[in-house]
Amino acid sequence: MLNVFEKKVLDFIRSEGLLDTGQSVLAAVSGGADSVVLLAVLKRLIEAHAFSMSLVVGHVNHGLRGAASDGDETFVKGLAARWGLDCCSRSVNIKDISRENRLSIETAARQVRMDTLIQMAEQRHCGAIATAHHMNDNAETLVHRLLRGTGLRGLAGIRPARTLRGGGGSMTFISPLLACGRSEIIAYCEENGLKWRHDHTNDDYAHTRNRIRHVLLPTLQQGAASDLPRQLDALSAACRRLLSRIERDVDALHPAAVKERHANRIILNRQAVAALVDPVAVELTRRALAEIGTGLRDMSESHYLAILEQARTGRPGRLSLPDGAYVWVHKNDLFFENPPPGAAGSGMEPRQLLINGVTEYGANTFETALLTAQECDLLTFTAAKDPRTEWFDYDTLAAPLVVRGRRPGDRFQPFGMASQKKVGKFLSAAGIGPATRRQAVIVADAGKIIWVAPVRPCESTKITPATRRILQIRLC
Repeated sequence: MLNVFEKKVLDFIRSEGLLDTGQSVLAAVSGGADSVVLLAVLKRLIEAHAFSMSLVVGHVNHGLRGAASDGDETFVKGLAARWGLDCCSRSVNIKDISRENRLSIETAARQVRMDTLIQMAEQRHCGAIATAHHMNDNAETLVHRLLRGTGLRGLAGIRPARTLRGGGGSMTFISPLLACGRSEIIAYCEENGLKWRHDHTNDDYAHTRNRIRHVLLPTLQQGAASDLPRQLDALSAACRRLLSRIERDVDALHPAAVKERHANRIILNRQAVAALVDPVAVELTRRALAEIGTGLRDMSESHYLAILEQARTGRPGRLSLPDGAYVWVHKNDLFFENPPPGAAGSGMEPRQLLINGVTEYGANTFETALLTAQECDLLTFTAAKDPRTEWFDYDTLAAPLVVRGRRPGDRFQPFGMASQKKVGKFLSAAGIGPATRRQAVIVADAGKIIWVAPVRPCESTKITPATRRILQIRLC
């Protein structure tokens, strides 16, 4: 017979539709009290015939605490063996991964843990991964996001079920303990004689989340009218309901709003986006960024509002976003682009630019057209052009023209400036983010750089009243 705590978890699983009969589930077990209770309760639900499913234990040894990390792994393997469960464990070197990828320890650990758990689940043919997030975790998450700045999606907190990508695939992550508080979990351990491992890094106030857990939330609780984690849980639940409604609206709008879709670029109907109320427009733009593989973790409300302002005003120019993505407007098109790593062609041999033709260079495509000045109107072109198309006075260029990656010491005279600048310093001074700077492509003639594409052309090749022939170059 199930006890009160187990029934509470079962009711939550059923109300949220977290588990299906016959499904295999990977339980992410670190060895801490929360994950031990998660495993114990799922095992009890199977034994009580509440669900017919197979259970696999998954453990990731981050190697961050030396012998203590190895002790956690030994503990989890022993627990799985005693309970007759299949166990999949893997050791990773987070410090090396953090250093090699220039990530913080926390970010590297989070990404590697997710990737590894997904790989384990796929290898064991599991349809979901169960994590031990509980109500207090959700409260900490909301406060953390409020401190950083967040919108409706952030206030929705930890979703009971969410699909995450990593490890070469995607997987549904479920949190069956979200309706339970930390005190209930510890009480369940004590009542059932469950042992667990203590991670001393959870006591280190140098980590923001630990300060929230041990200092900020207890201080806020002193002035709260009732149990603060439950109040925050109710807030996140209300936000999730509203967000679900918005997502349904976007599901209906999305097909008509998308004008073109490519691997690293998506084009939305600018006026369609501009006509939407903010919450729906933000979700539509968020979905566009996700489709082209943009990391959304560092996207803030101010980024989304800047995108909406550009969509509504139609203002030309490029808006740089985190993760190297950017947004720009051309007439009634709202472009979202996320150049892939190496798009700038680092390490590639220069390619000669074909005149009146198409030149492929890495992930970039250049289209050129040779025009006569008599058939062109500079004012009309300037007013309507997009930032990825430029005009050059063809008779000021020295053949051959080439496309190449940036080189140390590259210098050019930016359009509108009186002297040459180092390309790197110019990009930095222009406010171009590091990721976008790495993506810059150089177009040069035999003696000079004529375009740091798609940021700025060269001053000495600009169109003048004396221009007879115009070379149009478009970066697709």
